[in-house]
Amino acid sequence: MYICTYKLPGRKKTFTAPTIPAAHKLFLKDYGEAAGEVKKVKIEKMDDPLFSIDIAYHIYRDLLAQPERQIFTLWKFG
Repeated sequence: MYICTYKLPGRKKTFTAPTIPAAHKLFLKDYGEAAGEVKKVKIEKMDDPLFSIDIAYHIYRDLLAQPERQIFTLWKFG
């Protein structure tokens, strides 16, 4: 499960979902009107406490939050 925290001026909104695109879909459903105010998104994984990414919203939105553009894949070896 991914935890995505959207950082807006003066507040934060957090969503948990099995994928990053699913978390973004929840954000847009509940706070779509505030999408233009988001500056950064913090991405964490529930099952990996060392996984944490702070990313600019426009990069997150354009690359990570679109299921049809899954250009990043995390592999587990071993």
